Amino acid sequence: MISRTCIGQAVLAVILLIPLVTFSKTVEKPVARAQEGQLAPVVRGHEDRPVPRSIEQQNRWTIQRGLHRSPAATDTTFLAFFDFEGAGCDAQGWTGRDASLQPPYFHIDDFSALAGGTYNRLWPIEGNQSLWCGMRPTTDEGLCMYATPPGYGNNWDQRFCTATCLDVTGNVTVDYEIVWDTEPGYDFAYLEYDECDDNWRDFDPMVVYTGVGTSFESHTLPDTLHNGQVRIRFRFFSDQALSDEDGIWNTDGAIIVDSLTVSDGSGIVVPTEVFEDEAFGSTVADDWESCNQPPYGDYSLLYPGLNMVQEDPCNLNYTCMWAFIAGSAYDYSCGGFPGQKVIPYENSRGQYINNLVVSPLIPFTGVGSVVEMAF
Repeated sequence: MISRTCIGQAVLAVILLIPLVTFSKTVEKPVARAQEGQLAPVVRGHEDRPVPRSIEQQNRWTIQRGLHRSPAATDTTFLAFFDFEGAGCDAQGWTGRDASLQPPYFHIDDFSALAGGTYNRLWPIEGNQSLWCGMRPTTDEGLCMYATPPGYGNNWDQRFCTATCLDVTGNVTVDYEIVWDTEPGYDFAYLEYDECDDNWRDFDPMVVYTGVGTSFESHTLPDTLHNGQVRIRFRFFSDQALSDEDGIWNTDGAIIVDSLTVSDGSGIVVPTEVFEDEAFGSTVADDWESCNQPPYGDYSLLYPGLNMVQEDPCNLNYTCMWAFIAGSAYDYSCGGFPGQKVIPYENSRGQYINNLVVSPLIPFTGVGSVVEMAF
């Protein structure tokens, strides 16, 4: 692996070396979710000390080292082995994906057939439909493997905005009803605004939705903080682990919104949206719409080790390996290797690369319920 920062330049060249991957299965007891009384209902202001995860929870998603160095236990079943070798490097069914390419999960839903979810929160707030940032159980490729749907996944970054720039006078007030269920201290929803310039800020920095709660909210933006034009949005984002995707933190998430109104000093600017006239599943509602960013791009590719710069003479690997540098516009000139591409930088939209390599479906045979990965 190359991991080097060049003095005077913000460059980090990282090559992910995965010459082999082994999956096996053993027995482990599941980790139960904490009781609701232990969850923070809402954080008024950003947390200085986030809620710590338990050791058991962290161990569920931390890969243990050295699994392939010792003989398998008698209760271990080997499920798959990948070395990516072959003519021209063989991906063996693995595929690269851009995790920043997300469907719009903010949508209008009637919550039919969900029976309230796991914790009886998945119901319309008012009438027959509400706006929901969440996902139903699905058979779609890439989503069908969510462990505890309905709910939300890891690394979500979802936005729902006013469809146009609003002309406003005086103080601007947003009223709405909201229900939320997220991993407390790690996954958050916000109300934000910009002055139609893509410089988004907290509408009210004292309000952050994390944990579990339900509320009627009314927040006011003083006229001194805008120039007469604003856009407004709800934003939800989650971190890299503990959600309904991996099943370690089961939720009825992420947020449900209804009875949404925008007003200013002259009266109502955006009429109350109750989400009753829209089609089920719609991502657009009169004056509002899903507004996710375009994806960053997929830079994953298999490379022969002979074609990669490797600076540790005691640990050279000439077999095929995955690296996230395909098509990158940046190189390792500052380290003395201008011919070596490096992971691309933050782009003009403020995004960072978020790429994955995903295995094919692996038959789940043998006994036990815990999958171990060695590489």
